[in-house]
Amino acid sequence: MHIEELRRLAAAPVHDLGNFDLEATRADALRQADHLLHTTAGRARKADEQRALDRANEVIDLVDKVMLNDYNAVRRAQAQRQHEAAALRMAAGNVFGRQPDSNLGHRLAEAIGEVRDGRAMATVEIEHRAFTEAGSGGLGVPHVIGEIVSNLKARSIVMALPGLRTVPMTSDRMRWPRFGTATVAAAGEGATLTAANTDLDAVDLTAQKYGSLETISSEIVEDFSADALAAVGENLLRQLALRVDLGLLEGLGAADTVGIRNVVGANSTSLAAAPTNFATFRTAEYELRLDNGDPAVWVMHPRTWTRLQAVKTGIASDETTLLQPDPQQGPRTLLGYPVAFSSQITLVEGATTAGSWAALLDTSQLVVGERRPARLEVSRDYGFASDVIAIRATWRGGLAALNPEAISLITDIR
Repeated sequence: MHIEELRRLAAAPVHDLGNFDLEATRADALRQADHLLHTTAGRARKADEQRALDRANEVIDLVDKVMLNDYNAVRRAQAQRQHEAAALRMAAGNVFGRQPDSNLGHRLAEAIGEVRDGRAMATVEIEHRAFTEAGSGGLGVPHVIGEIVSNLKARSIVMALPGLRTVPMTSDRMRWPRFGTATVAAAGEGATLTAANTDLDAVDLTAQKYGSLETISSEIVEDFSADALAAVGENLLRQLALRVDLGLLEGLGAADTVGIRNVVGANSTSLAAAPTNFATFRTAEYELRLDNGDPAVWVMHPRTWTRLQAVKTGIASDETTLLQPDPQQGPRTLLGYPVAFSSQITLVEGATTAGSWAALLDTSQLVVGERRPARLEVSRDYGFASDVIAIRATWRGGLAALNPEAISLITDIR
């Protein structure tokens, strides 16, 4: 459908759509917008890309307005029929001796006027699904479904780390070539150059799905003091973000992604005690720089930070003077690098099963792949026979360390 035709239809209160397929038009525009957002993520858009994105968004808005106009026209017709039925009920009430509601017609007329004048509005997203009983064909039955919400990045600790790249995946697997050592030597004039024998490897990222499904009764939705679907959905997204973080931080692979803690080849130093100074943390920084890494950020459990804040000078008579740099001064930094907390990091590892871990990261060498961005979806027909509404939150993706030396771990922090 041409965008000018959509603008004309959106401006009309009631119209004949003919053979126009609004749902297909909206879906196509949504795919275009989603593709542009993913392909331009992390960089400024070109002028033609921004124009294409604006046009796709306008098409989506216009289709929604056309569908709303149609919906309101149907609602007005329903309200008129309800008004007529109310008049019949009032007459029946007189016959059977019941006192009629003298304000009913007035209230209905006022409600209809509010919708018609734009003072009140009802919106709905409709998908038609075919139901059939024995035989081909069926009846198209509309049902309401919630829109997709892509906001996991704002909630996940790992995905919000400075310098970390999040890239869209076009299949369930991504692969990057990784170049290791190569032999380079000085050579005399006219001498044969040394064979490089470059160490070439590959890094795989496999998408793993995370998700949860919640069902709530229609009575809760109708009677909840707030928007029940929004409240339950927001909570599911928060819990989904925590579980994704657990995978990105501590996943073991198999039915999970391989997390930062378990990347093969990462630098690792054991503390095996409660921290009393910053020596082990400086060692972790040295190990990262020794492998030509560029430290960007620490990740640790909040308990580890609390232990570090309590580090004193070590002089027997001094119980108050903190070592330098003072972790309580200025922004939250350790050895000059920002610190990110996650409660998903374990507190039960190490020799005494009371330890934790922290990592100094070169995030330029870490990649999070998203096969499916975070989705929050609602279905009213999932539990039709029980009159319950289903809400699901899902995310699909994984983490890859392009160079394992970009991770410098400190383990068994008690």
